[in-house]
Amino acid sequence: MGDYAFILAGQRLVRLDLANTATDDDGLSLGQSQFTTNHVDNFDLGHYQGNVYVTTNDPATSSNTTNGVHYVDAVTMQASNFTATTGRARYAVRVSDQLVVGRSGTTTDVIKIDLGNGDITDTFAVSSVTQPIIYAFGSVWASRREFGEYISVRRFDPSTGSVTATITTTEGFFPAANRIYLAATSSHVYVATDTERLIKIDPDTDTVVTTINVGTAISGSGLSGARSLETMVVNGTDIWCAQPAGYGNVVRVDTSTDSLTTISVGYGTNGVYYYDGDLYATGVSGTNVSRLSKIDLGSETVTTTWDYQDSRGGNASGFGRMIVLSLYIAGWGVDTINW
Repeated sequence: MGDYAFILAGQRLVRLDLANTATDDDGLSLGQSQFTTNHVDNFDLGHYQGNVYVTTNDPATSSNTTNGVHYVDAVTMQASNFTATTGRARYAVRVSDQLVVGRSGTTTDVIKIDLGNGDITDTFAVSSVTQPIIYAFGSVWASRREFGEYISVRRFDPSTGSVTATITTTEGFFPAANRIYLAATSSHVYVATDTERLIKIDPDTDTVVTTINVGTAISGSGLSGARSLETMVVNGTDIWCAQPAGYGNVVRVDTSTDSLTTISVGYGTNGVYYYDGDLYATGVSGTNVSRLSKIDLGSETVTTTWDYQDSRGGNASGFGRMIVLSLYIAGWGVDTINW
């Protein structure tokens, strides 16, 4: 058995053996070629019964070859498309054995997919679910951030698709349209804004309790424009936030006191993930070099780093969202799969 990180990197899913700490690139051994269409966004990923699912959105075509939900065998790295999901898949969340997916493009709705067979089990007329979603307190929570609007959050029943609450805010860098991530502790839902704040929501009353100003406290010089806090992960009462380029930190928010702590990783972070007592951060460490860092939370220091250079000429967006699985895989190092 070993621990493997699965990381979204531009148009690829990269599998990194966490026992291999050598700097490496994918080279010719992986036999991958450059993706030929306009651009494919890998929006979200997760896992179910030892396999990985990835949602993809290709603005150049409506084909389900580059749109929809892909299911990847975590051991063999063989991918299959859920062909019934034609449409530009954005963000997804797993609810038991069902995957709730927001679609955009010509079709704007929410679908539920049976992760056992790939069939669509429900379609809900919940429009414009194009931002990250989470499942908490028996509901799906969907952030909304359309161009020229403030941030809002819709709460809907994953069984019926009925919207039970819409929480409005006066947050958001008008008129920017960045990704707005969510996380939930055992007592509250948190929304990361594109002005470096966390909105704290009470799920019992569906109201905003307070707003935590992360950017000013960290930079010491006030907000510097439209910067988005990136992905978040929860560990007990702590929320860890990835900070964008220009900081080189990950930020811990103690939600019991709303106090902040930073750990420097030396580069702008795109993603964070908590696994087996350690925190992992992803991002870009240099020109077209993606980096994964392992952070010991006891000493709050980076203990291990992995670098990845895309052989197709680099990956300027760097590593993004990630998960870690414990698997038995014969082989070495880095594997990738193209969409």
